[in-house]
Amino acid sequence: MFKQAGDFEGKILEAIVAASKFKPDDPEAFDICLHVQGPEYGGMPQSDWWYGEISNEYGRGNYATKTQREITLANLERIGWEHGLDLSKLDTLVGKTIPFTVVARDGKENKVYFDVKYIGGSTFGPKRLDPAEAARRIAAMAKSTAAAAPASTDDWL
Repeated sequence: MFKQAGDFEGKILEAIVAASKFKPDDPEAFDICLHVQGPEYGGMPQSDWWYGEISNEYGRGNYATKTQREITLANLERIGWEHGLDLSKLDTLVGKTIPFTVVARDGKENKVYFDVKYIGGSTFGPKRLDPAEAARRIAAMAKSTAAAAPASTDDWL
């Protein structure tokens, strides 16, 4: 159980296939679940489960054109999964260090819960560039801008 929200890196402790948490009445739906461990909080380890739904149900919002299966597999691919729906290889994820995001959720009686919501770093802030990489990109941009510069307006007449 997590006691704080944030972006973390942690280890996958377990990877399993489970009955669907959100579609329990759908006979075809199931979840791929990753038990992830994050940093200690108050001297105690924090861990919880991420649930990825495998179903033909469509997502919402920006994901309205993709099925939950497509969304889950894309999330797994962001952490290095290369086996599609070959779930016999799920144990290859165990021990892997991955980025993930924990978000706060309001519960009953003013209780706050913290859930592993995203894996693969999709909600993380900007990716820092080291100064050498930034300089390389600026030089490349200056070079391509000079090559694409239009002729002077005198040539237009």
